Amino acid sequence: MATIVYTLSSKIDKRTGKQEILVRLFHGRFNQRGKTNLFGFSKYWDESNQRFSIPKVRSMTVEKREEIEELQLLNSELDHLAKFLLNSFMNAGSGKV
Repeated sequence: MATIVYTLSSKIDKRTGKQEILVRLFHGRFNQRGKTNLFGFSKYWDESNQRFSIPKVRSMTVEKREEIEELQLLNSELDHLAKFLLNSFMNAGSGKV
């Protein structure tokens, strides 16, 4: 079975302070990596779960709400990307491209 691993780039965008999420797909000797064009703050990145952790906030300001919605969207995009990559990889192996 293929494995997908997400990591954060070491480069930090000077304008936004965010880092790009990188993806790596493993299967036996097959080892591909790429950029996702998704960016997030490293302070919310959970390396063990390979997702952004959503902070629990008592008082919800507009800025915090937008930040939480952005983190939820990023996690959703990572889930969709993983499904797409695995489906494409499996279909390519079966001859259904």
